Amino acid sequence: MAERSQPLPRRFHATFISLRNPNLRIYFAAQIGSNVGTWIQITAENWLILQLTDSGLALGVTNALQFGPLVFLGLYGGVIADRLDRRRLLIVTQSGFGLLAAVIGLLVAINLIQLWMIWLAALLLGLIMCIDRPALSGFIKDLVGEADLPNAVRTSAKAQHGTRTVDRACC
Repeated sequence: MAERSQPLPRRFHATFISLRNPNLRIYFAAQIGSNVGTWIQITAENWLILQLTDSGLALGVTNALQFGPLVFLGLYGGVIADRLDRRRLLIVTQSGFGLLAAVIGLLVAINLIQLWMIWLAALLLGLIMCIDRPALSGFIKDLVGEADLPNAVRTSAKAQHGTRTVDRACC
């Protein structure tokens, strides 16, 4: 006779309770895809820098251009995200991420890529992230409301950290 499976512990249900919202489930899946793509793009750009220059300094400049805007302009990105329609803003920022990846990929494919082009793309990626990250955080509240907000924020953070871990393990 087959054993009956035990119901999941209540604690498990409480961990992902915010995913009962269908819009958040769609958002969560899209966020995972977007985050994996962004981290793969960052890793690929760093690898490309090393292939082109074999310079740790050039790699450091690239990373400063990618993440420096978040440090210095992140608060302003939050102001923009609070004042504009976050859904439309996220459509623009996510499209910007995709466009940057496509342009860099095309330049590599046709063998026209140069260091300054990667640096420009890294800076643009950092500027887009300044607006995208606060907009993502605010959009969660728009999706779930106050009651499930703490759980939804934790779930979103798990997605961000999990995709970064997967990228680092794979690349």
